[in-house]
Amino acid sequence: MTPHLNHHQRETLNRVFAHPIAHNLEWRDLESLLEAVGSCEWTHDDHLKVTIGDSSHVVVRPKSKDVEVDTIVDLRHFLRGAGIEPESA
Repeated sequence: MTPHLNHHQRETLNRVFAHPIAHNLEWRDLESLLEAVGSCEWTHDDHLKVTIGDSSHVVVRPKSKDVEVDTIVDLRHFLRGAGIEPESA
């Protein structure tokens, strides 16, 4: 199940699930996707808590504009577990 996403958010979702893993996925694009698929809440320590249904995942904002590969892998598992995948997957 994929909620209604705009073109840019669908592209970001595809990049999260791409093989090989994207090394230049920008934080602002990922944040937009996460806000579209779940509820997001910033914590006091600059972490983003994403909740989809009964599942939650905490994402650390990267120091640079690009998201770390380990973060992408963790999000891939979290999104898949929450039933969020690209339509082609």
